[in-house]
Amino acid sequence: MIKYAVALLTLLCAAPAFAGEVSITNNQAVWKSTQCAAPAIPPLLSGVGSEDAASDVNSRVVQYNVYITQVQAYMNCMSGEAQADANQASAMIISAAQEQITGAKLRADALGASLKK
Repeated sequence: MIKYAVALLTLLCAAPAFAGEVSITNNQAVWKSTQCAAPAIPPLLSGVGSEDAASDVNSRVVQYNVYITQVQAYMNCMSGEAQADANQASAMIISAAQEQITGAKLRADALGASLKK
């Protein structure tokens, strides 16, 4: 099982068509986006006091709302990139397995044919 995981991760790391990056440390695989940038965190609303000007409070609320919109876009980007990589990895595994299955069948058929002679 570990051999297959290493082979898959090798394919993930080597295949230029994948968007994200996979790294392996201590047998732990980590996927990292290469297309999505996390938004910067705006000043926190917790610092707003009752003596702050309404315009300052409103400005922070606007910054927060913009941040939430950026976070949603970031999460959508990450989800899309990860799903695309997962689909591509799955297709590669299925293709490689099918090639091995076909090869095994051809070898078995050839051996069977040689016994019939």
